[in-house]
Amino acid sequence: MARAGTLPVGGAAVTDAGRMSNRLHLIHVAGLTRAWRASTRSVILCVHSAVSEPVRIHARTLAMPLIGVGTGSLSPDQARQAITGALDDYPHPSDATPPDLAVRVVRYP
Repeated sequence: MARAGTLPVGGAAVTDAGRMSNRLHLIHVAGLTRAWRASTRSVILCVHSAVSEPVRIHARTLAMPLIGVGTGSLSPDQARQAITGALDDYPHPSDATPPDLAVRVVRYP
């Protein structure tokens, strides 16, 4: 992550999964502002950035936690609604077939 530097709100960076697996990548997103707050808009930007990365690296699956919950101040329901709405509205180039990407939204207890 140090190579990526500070990400703008909604930005994403891909790293390998280190010792977890030689076949996994981690996609880090910046869902919080410098004031440590999230908004529906920041979550939508994160989702669009996060979904673009698997397309770029030819991944077929993406597990996405509830961005902006906890420190970010969004409720789980607010985050889930923002994520699912952003996935539904994900902009695909009109001249390309949408990627065959399976996205699973996960919630940790």
